[in-house]
Amino acid sequence: MSTVSVVPWFCKEEWEFCRNNLFGSDVTMKKKAVEHLYIWKTRCSNLPMGVECTLVLMDTRLQDLQSDGDETRVLNRMNLELLYSMAVTKFVNFVTDSCVGNRSATTLQDVAKELGIPAWIVDLRHKAAHNASCLSLTSLREATDFCLKWLYDEYWANGDFEDICCQDENSFADVENCLDVHIMLKNHLLDDCERVSEIPTEHRQKINRFLRKTSVTSECDYLDDWSLNNVCKITVEKLSKILKKYPRKGELLVDKLLDEDYLLSPNNIDSTGQLEDSYVHVWNDIISVLCTSSKCYYFLQSLVKVSVGPIEPTIRKKCAAVHLNEIFVNILKQNRSTKAQSKGYQSSLKLRRPQLLEQEASALLKLVLQRPSDFIVIYLKNLLEIQTPSVDSSKIDKLLQLMDIYNGYSSLNVEDIEKDKKILINSFIPQDEEMSECDIAEFTKITNKEDISDSLSWSQTPIGILPSQQDFKPWLKLYGM
Repeated sequence: MSTVSVVPWFCKEEWEFCRNNLFGSDVTMKKKAVEHLYIWKTRCSNLPMGVECTLVLMDTRLQDLQSDGDETRVLNRMNLELLYSMAVTKFVNFVTDSCVGNRSATTLQDVAKELGIPAWIVDLRHKAAHNASCLSLTSLREATDFCLKWLYDEYWANGDFEDICCQDENSFADVENCLDVHIMLKNHLLDDCERVSEIPTEHRQKINRFLRKTSVTSECDYLDDWSLNNVCKITVEKLSKILKKYPRKGELLVDKLLDEDYLLSPNNIDSTGQLEDSYVHVWNDIISVLCTSSKCYYFLQSLVKVSVGPIEPTIRKKCAAVHLNEIFVNILKQNRSTKAQSKGYQSSLKLRRPQLLEQEASALLKLVLQRPSDFIVIYLKNLLEIQTPSVDSSKIDKLLQLMDIYNGYSSLNVEDIEKDKKILINSFIPQDEEMSECDIAEFTKITNKEDISDSLSWSQTPIGILPSQQDFKPWLKLYGM
């Protein structure tokens, strides 16, 4: 996992020099700061969005000022209007383009509204792009001043130097910070702490730094009075915003949670095979953020791969299967329109509307059936029930029967095969491709898992076919795969 972000500045002092002088009152120092941004551009052609927009806007503003600070035009009016028009247009385009792919809003006006950019700025951008001659120099100056203030509030002053370095999709420090603070707070809540004043000083200081970086408060004068639950909500909101803005960080978070056994530890499962209450208390909100983000499918796909992984430890496979079942139950409850319909679905996790598309659910089922294992029986029924179009309940039961046979939980003899051949085999096979007598005779030799592993490569064979039928996948055809 990469936690390194390439930036054009050498150190914190260099970055702070530019920030302080760009937004200071000394025009001469503003010019020096702008010159420094041009040096950054030679070091790194693709500057961060905040730096690039600041450079264009501030350079234009300086060309409209004399060095003594008096606002007098050093260029003719037409040239100034063109410069300002270009700067404002570039700002709106850069900012909205960098966010539109990760937001529910699709129009420029809607995205700008979500970002806190007023409609008149967007209207000015449209006029600048289509008819620059009708623009007022006064309105362009006001728009530039607003854009610079917005950049200062949202980029330069949004946290400290370390936060700016994290504004890259491959950097993980900001996500890690949210995660660490959230886990710390939840553990204190488990110890019956309710307010910040009840936790150790070191942890209070960490919360103070987190809140300051999150721009919730600049002073935190009354931090001790804060409820731990309220701070937990802030960590969840912050994490959700990060994953929306930088979807790649969602993948990094999933990899970290699964690779380092945050979610797949044996301590997270109780004696009944369910998730521990203390684990749910700590992790429910984080899992909910992942399931409502654009990386929900990546998260579920990663869990499925663990649950069917041939070299994965048994406890990790079981933990992954239990998590999948919990998430699928939440999806089923969401899909049921009445309480009566969802009454039978019980889950420890309480997730906010998991986002899984129809084709993604189908892809997960295909992955499971191609690489079955002992633990998929934990969640297979619920995965089948969330398919669209829905799978008939009788076929679900037959497939689960076949799964028990495949995993060696039940045995077959010749009488069983002859009696229930249509139920267990040919119900999943198209009429023109029924199994031959030879195939059925081979199937009757199967008595238990040990016999299979000794003579056949059954573990590498998908459900519903024999090892000799590797190219024949009738059950995939059944579900249109």
